[in-house]
Amino acid sequence: MEVNLQYPLEKQNRYKGRISFQPLQVIPIEENAIRQLDKAINRKFGDRTSSESTGDIVNSSDFIESIDFRNAAITDIQNRDVEPNISAGLRITRLKEFCHLYIPTALAFNDNVSISGMALGAGGQAVSGALQSGGSVVGSIFESAKQAGSSFIDTFVSGFQSETAKVGASRLSRVLPGEGLQSGVNLSLQVVSNPNQRNIFSGVNLRTFTFAFKFVPLSPRESLEIENIIEWFRKELYPEQIVFGRTGVPYGYKFPNLFDVKIKYLTDNGYIQLKNMEILPCYLQSIQHNYNASSMTWHRGGKPTEVDMNLTFVEYRTLGKKDILKAYSQNEFDTAGQEILSESRNTGTL
Repeated sequence: MEVNLQYPLEKQNRYKGRISFQPLQVIPIEENAIRQLDKAINRKFGDRTSSESTGDIVNSSDFIESIDFRNAAITDIQNRDVEPNISAGLRITRLKEFCHLYIPTALAFNDNVSISGMALGAGGQAVSGALQSGGSVVGSIFESAKQAGSSFIDTFVSGFQSETAKVGASRLSRVLPGEGLQSGVNLSLQVVSNPNQRNIFSGVNLRTFTFAFKFVPLSPRESLEIENIIEWFRKELYPEQIVFGRTGVPYGYKFPNLFDVKIKYLTDNGYIQLKNMEILPCYLQSIQHNYNASSMTWHRGGKPTEVDMNLTFVEYRTLGKKDILKAYSQNEFDTAGQEILSESRNTGTL
């Protein structure tokens, strides 16, 4: 069943920017899962499909429920009439469901990576310096150990006369119990070992997006559309429960659908994707809806006069440099001609 939701419905031609949401169903590899389930059934109950199988079934109800689960999975595969697209290691099917809203204010795009501080110490700095000078990994480690040993010997041979020996003694003081004793050694020698603090790149962070919408219905049909929009997002937020056999007991969850989120603007040549506003497929993480934030009035029939809806999305993977160098929003799970609008909704712009 096709779903086409949008806001506003009234006075659409006043605003040409829109943000569109389309669910993407990720198709799991059930064929392999079914093979594994067959093996598990055969290990526990024996091959019950063979005419030579004569052993008693230890637990017939478990066996029947396992077979029911297997048959239901096979039927689900056979009933699929959509050939999934294959991209980025995931098989997906674009659902014919759309929600088109106006572009909200204060769009924030936060690209960031993880930079963590790390103390290399004298040994780590020596290894790093030796490697940058062209030394081998093993040779650099031995050189670091050699310098550490030399500092240790200087500490006792020179009787703390050299600055190197004093620093060596300061490093040795770390083995003393208690911070006070270590500080006492450093205070007396008037030196402290250099931790050689460095910032090191440690990874890329997932991006999170929050969109804040304010709905002020101008007609009964807009009030109904707002209700349907909120219900639709709530439905897509929650996962479907997996029920075991005929017991009706839920024991797992299916992953919820991803979302394809596109931010576009209407030009003379149609809608275009706005630059630097591309978003990878996302999971909907939260939805918050508040009613009548600035008034206590209601429309006839118990319809609120204003509704605030906040959506939070998280991209399903991290970005890399190549994603910025290409229009990844047009290549990741993208299929031409999938945007379907009913005739009654295709007369204006958002």
